[in-house]
Amino acid sequence: MDRLGYQYKHGKGSRMFFSDGIHKISDPRHDEIAPGTLLSIIEQPGLKKQEFLK
Repeated sequence: MDRLGYQYKHGKGSRMFFSDGIHKISDPRHDEIAPGTLLSIIEQPGLKKQEFLK
């Protein structure tokens, strides 16, 4: 997340929260993340799947 300008802010329960100062992203603390959840996390900052994979 750092390469996108997002910094870790805090964690609560089973989630970690990152922010770029304007937008927030929540990230689950699980060994495996469901494909739909991962896609949702990628799209929260306005990225497309291919941009994330670069």
